[in-house]
Amino acid sequence: MGKSNTGLDVKMQHTQASAGDKLGRWLLAASLSLVSACAWSAYTVKVEVSMPKGSAGEKLTANFPVSTKLSPCSDTTKLDAISIKLTYDVTNAKKVVDRDLYVFLYNPENDPKYLMLLSPTISLSNGGMFRAYGSIADMDRPVVRDVDVYLPREKNFLGTSAIDLFPGGVRVDGVLAGTWQFIAVIGDRSSATFSLDDPDTWDAWDVGTVMFGRPWIGNKVPGRVCR
Repeated sequence: MGKSNTGLDVKMQHTQASAGDKLGRWLLAASLSLVSACAWSAYTVKVEVSMPKGSAGEKLTANFPVSTKLSPCSDTTKLDAISIKLTYDVTNAKKVVDRDLYVFLYNPENDPKYLMLLSPTISLSNGGMFRAYGSIADMDRPVVRDVDVYLPREKNFLGTSAIDLFPGGVRVDGVLAGTWQFIAVIGDRSSATFSLDDPDTWDAWDVGTVMFGRPWIGNKVPGRVCR
């Protein structure tokens, strides 16, 4: 025969159930708070590298790399060119544009290594699209981050967009051979903690990798540059 519950047993069970209800409500509230926090900071950016139609890298044979985009740079009768597409969202949960977008081109063998893509509204005296920096420290100065940001929030009316950095593609003749990275960073340049040297201070980032000719420069001439 099972023992019947006493009044004390019933009270203990009620107390445990109440505690369980409170714990359940607390966990639910914490979960909702976490979801809300994640939704509030859902900044995103995506970098896509592609080879324009008819370019040397559009249709490669099976002996070429398949995991990384490649322009062979080995046949002067074919056009070596690339296209870069950025898809981004720099708005918060209230759809307010409150972040900035930076774009870099990086190659550890290049000198200088770091190239910052300038805003379309900025033009250099030589007509270039990039401003070169020799080190992260040079780029990380507040004045540089404020001037050379590709798309500052003040000029970003939509907040979300998909843009072609090089509409129709751009030729890469004369570019140093090797592996190059297009890096997009979403960050808050007004924050005292924001640093281009610290990905933990970035709200979102992505990298698109492309090879010109080979994984590294090499010593053979010709072959050090895309031709």
